[in-house]
Amino acid sequence: MPEADTTTTTQSDAVAGDVVRPLIGADADTEGDQVTDAAAADDTADDASSKDDVSAGAPDEYTDFEIPEGIPTTEQDITNANTLFKELGLTQEQAQKLIDFEVSRTGEATASQQQQVAARLNEINTEHIQAVKDDPDMGGVDYMTNVKIAQSAILHFGGEDLQKALVEHHMASHPALVKAWWVVGKAQAEDTVRPGAKATLQREPRSHAQILYDQRT
Repeated sequence: MPEADTTTTTQSDAVAGDVVRPLIGADADTEGDQVTDAAAADDTADDASSKDDVSAGAPDEYTDFEIPEGIPTTEQDITNANTLFKELGLTQEQAQKLIDFEVSRTGEATASQQQQVAARLNEINTEHIQAVKDDPDMGGVDYMTNVKIAQSAILHFGGEDLQKALVEHHMASHPALVKAWWVVGKAQAEDTVRPGAKATLQREPRSHAQILYDQRT
């Protein structure tokens, strides 16, 4: 019995495979592309739907929010906040709650900073007062008398406005300034009557500049 021609059969199968395989591959690729496109379309639709859901609670325009006095805000701040609130889909009430939270948080931080500054200023003031008390010329038993002399000079030459300015700028107790005004006050008091002059003849008070630069007339 003659042997079958396996070479011819194998070649025929190979040819058939070469013909069929591209056709199957083409259909498979097309179907894969269609599935991918459909999935991408679904993702896009889901994203759009998600954005619509998020912005559904946001009004077309937010009304004015309640912001406590003293909180610095600009028109640009409000615009930026409204844009963010709309992107998050916040209602008017939800956006107001977020503003209230931020104001509260900022207020607490500011209050803490102010307390720290006030505490430090008190420390500095205490240090200044102690420095004046320890001064060899102004301190000691005559401390209060010398401070009153400095205060009198401030009021005499600068008035209440100067006194108020020194207090507001936390300079009223600065050792250098207190001593300078003490020197001015002493010179003014000593120069009221010339030594050796009659008690009834009083010399005119010298100006601040004359006392500071020892200009006698």
